[in-house]
Amino acid sequence: MAGHYPQIIEAGRARGWAWLAHGRTNSVLQAGMTPQEEREYLTDVVATIEKATGRRPRGWMGPALTETFHTPRLLAELGLDYVLDWTADDQPFLLNEPGMLSVPYSVELNDLALFTLHGMTGPDFLQLVKDQFDQLYADAADSGRVMALALHPFVIGQAFRTRYLAQALAYICGHRGVWLTATRSPSTTAVPCRQERRGDRRHGTQAPKPTTAPLSPMTAGRVGPHAPHRTAPHPPGRGLPAQYSVVPGQGLE
Repeated sequence: MAGHYPQIIEAGRARGWAWLAHGRTNSVLQAGMTPQEEREYLTDVVATIEKATGRRPRGWMGPALTETFHTPRLLAELGLDYVLDWTADDQPFLLNEPGMLSVPYSVELNDLALFTLHGMTGPDFLQLVKDQFDQLYADAADSGRVMALALHPFVIGQAFRTRYLAQALAYICGHRGVWLTATRSPSTTAVPCRQERRGDRRHGTQAPKPTTAPLSPMTAGRVGPHAPHRTAPHPPGRGLPAQYSVVPGQGLE
């Protein structure tokens, strides 16, 4: 984008957008790269975004959500602190790489797949968003949740679809305790994160004291705890007590 559509970069800078690194193109994947090849590739992508926008990106989402076993470490070397490639949970969690956070993303609630692959209509999309929100809102009574809503302007921005996005956002905003924020805001907000690393769950044991780590958001809207200031016990294996808001709002990649 930086090289082909500088007008978009300028518009984003004027609006104070947060910038997420998302590869060189969706055709260049890290799969099969050696560690040195991937280091050079990631360095080039991050440097290109920083030069074009004046800001170094904090987060990464690989093209087609691809990573290698070395990606988190290489990103940390470049100063990034969150990834969106792990569609594994409705809460942020720490990766094995120190300081690297997985922020929830969704391939299910994604306008590109819903409309172009599954042939859903605008009303279908609206109902799906409501159903997703309602369940996460209920789940968030005792511990925060992130509702990832992945949007692409060339898909949801079609004139015959925009009204349904507006209705969906209005529905979400009509509930108490939902935290909507620009995607850059949570990047400086400390929130408790799960102590356990992926693959090291501590089911049936007392949950460790949560640590704090910066939460940097992802792409588009998300939803947080439904009672952000209610005190509640910290359930085993969950890292976000109810008094912390975890979630977001609207943004662009």
